[in-house]
Amino acid sequence: MNILEVEGLCKTYPAFALRDVSFAVEPGTIMGFIGRNGAGKSTTIKSMLNLVHPDSGRVTMFGQDFYANEPACKQQLGVVLGGVDFYPNKKLRSITNVTR
Repeated sequence: MNILEVEGLCKTYPAFALRDVSFAVEPGTIMGFIGRNGAGKSTTIKSMLNLVHPDSGRVTMFGQDFYANEPACKQQLGVVLGGVDFYPNKKLRSITNVTR
């Protein structure tokens, strides 16, 4: 079983978009995102974590649908975000729970 599966993740902004991002990560794998500024690295991660709501796609984490089981998945997850962003549609608890 993969520890993370991303299928068909899409997010459109006025200036750029993620289109059909799909990948899987096996247990014990170290993974990173590499690309130019504006390539969609941060948007991919934020969409995976529901910090930015994706337009479409599915994320399975620890064998569970991430969006349907977000609190349970986040309890098993460790994340270090590279910058501090403000999310006006998210409650503080939702943002801080992702970084525990």
